[in-house]
Amino acid sequence: MEELKTINTDDKSKEPCAFCKKIMPFWNWLESRFGLLTCMDNYCKQTYSKGWSCLRVLSSTIAFAVFVQVMTGFVMWLSYSANAGSAWESVFNIQNNVTLGWLLRGIHHFSAQVLVAACLIYIIKMILVGAYKIPREVIFWLAIFMFFFALGACLTGDLLRWDQNSLAATQVRTKYLLLLPFIGEPLYKLALGGEAFSTMTLTRFLALHIGVFGGEFIVLLFLHGWVWYRSADQGKLDDVPVCPCEACKPDAPKVKFWPGQCLRNAIGWTIFMAIVLGLVFHFGQVKPGVPAEPGLQYGAELGSPASTNPMDAFEAARPEWSFRGLYEYTLRLQGVPEFVLIYCITGGIAFLFFIMPFTGRVKILHAFNVCLTLGLLCVAVWLTYSSYARDAKDESYLAAWKQDETESLRVATLIKEKGGIHPNGALFMVKNDWVLQGPKIYSAQCASCHNMTDAQGKGVVCQTPSAPNLYKYGTRDWIAGWLDAKTIKSDAYFGKTKFANGTMVKEIVKMENDINDLLKSDDEVDKEDGQDMVKAKNLIIDVLTAEANLTAPRKVVDGVPEGVPEGFKDAFDTLSCANCHQFYGMFKPKTQAVDLTGYASFAWTKDLTANVGDAKFYGSENDRMPCYGPEGVLTAKEIEMVSKWLKAEAEKK
Repeated sequence: MEELKTINTDDKSKEPCAFCKKIMPFWNWLESRFGLLTCMDNYCKQTYSKGWSCLRVLSSTIAFAVFVQVMTGFVMWLSYSANAGSAWESVFNIQNNVTLGWLLRGIHHFSAQVLVAACLIYIIKMILVGAYKIPREVIFWLAIFMFFFALGACLTGDLLRWDQNSLAATQVRTKYLLLLPFIGEPLYKLALGGEAFSTMTLTRFLALHIGVFGGEFIVLLFLHGWVWYRSADQGKLDDVPVCPCEACKPDAPKVKFWPGQCLRNAIGWTIFMAIVLGLVFHFGQVKPGVPAEPGLQYGAELGSPASTNPMDAFEAARPEWSFRGLYEYTLRLQGVPEFVLIYCITGGIAFLFFIMPFTGRVKILHAFNVCLTLGLLCVAVWLTYSSYARDAKDESYLAAWKQDETESLRVATLIKEKGGIHPNGALFMVKNDWVLQGPKIYSAQCASCHNMTDAQGKGVVCQTPSAPNLYKYGTRDWIAGWLDAKTIKSDAYFGKTKFANGTMVKEIVKMENDINDLLKSDDEVDKEDGQDMVKAKNLIIDVLTAEANLTAPRKVVDGVPEGVPEGFKDAFDTLSCANCHQFYGMFKPKTQAVDLTGYASFAWTKDLTANVGDAKFYGSENDRMPCYGPEGVLTAKEIEMVSKWLKAEAEKK
């Protein structure tokens, strides 16, 4: 092939500049070996009929989106670990530690979502303007396959972040494979790499995400471009309708790729990136209550680490927007067999789209195709909106997501406080954090009997409470309730226990009656005695409140605990508390009741929770509360976490 002699093709006589002379050997080498310059020149000179087509802009935008996906995905792949014990951790590292990793991951995530939307708009546009008809059927079919593969890439990529929502949602999706007769179970095991979700599942999904759906999408994109180019070169696309405003012009001028169409393509790419970046930055919205760190504020969401334990299942899992309509559709038609819903009906609709190039040759059937497309689009939009609207009013759904957001933020805080992720992984940190596990343990083990609700009924609600309300446990008001005749008999204290008519209730009622009688007496001595009893009661409340705030037991010197006010012993005797209760060995109770040494402190609460049947607590008089430690219901670590959480909740304002 003849070598290129000059860069300026308009003026052959003009000598090239010094720089061009230096790079000309390289250009000549490229041209002689690959013909790249001729190819580029032919492409730039390529002409299109009937004016400017948004279909060409859409197709180039899809190609640009794939380029963005490949570049961002490859960079993240360098830092990703497809392992159940480190997948979430590697994504967290990308999001928070890699320079601009949050931006990289956000662009990758949201560009995939916009790519799905672009493919869908592309298909709808082809149907509306009739650009799907023969001889352009292959172009149309390839566009449909591109849409399906884009959805597949999103579905498989969703699991790779390995958080609670992605795991739960993927578990639901993969179980649809089991509906297939004969091949369903083998396909399910093939996808999971076994019987259950594990490291092998992540490995399989990574291979599907990159090698199958991602790789095949690129192949389909090249085939789509090649078939389009071949059809245009053979003059088969001259009658392709474009934008309605220009399709009606019979004398629409032909246009070249460079610079006109290229400029419009660039505008399409710019709009695409503007949308993606807007989603990355959530359109400027700042999350309240979240640290002002880009990795936590912006980019794609990252929930709490996934747990394959069924007890930790995330009940509010939902698919991405592109599958929300299908999700709502299955909910609304629950009486219909799932196989019919998932495979028969949707398969039938897909078949109608695949035969559109043939049916669309008839004018009335083309009108049917257009109506079918618009009708399905309206139904999908309505179902998607209905799904989001229903969830917005679902308190359990909102509470589950709030809990997951709290948990993910807590994990990030723990990682920062500990200077990194524990060698056993982030899930280990979650399982051993009292802030996260305390409420879960309480709800599972304590909330079956105990309320933890305020006066408005807000808090951890027990459906059938039969034990004291632990709201503000160990605070002065809570302790004072035990020494009040009215409250101790209420359902918030002993009202629904076997102690409702027990010795303590009778003693408190008697004490209060005595105080009231003395205070109403005309005798000054009796009034002083009544006032002394009130002071004794308040002193006991103050001392027990102080006990609840202890971090370590008091030291006892000569039989007297340090820091206990003078007069406490007399007050204890005056109100007959010493008849049943012990306090640092100061008394000799006639009958054994709860030892008030360190009452309601963390250590006391932990010991009570572990073994309420111990002699220093309720002993044989225990009313139904399990001995969580000896009975093996809870581990020592779990008892410690729920006790610490209970104390921390009481201190909240």
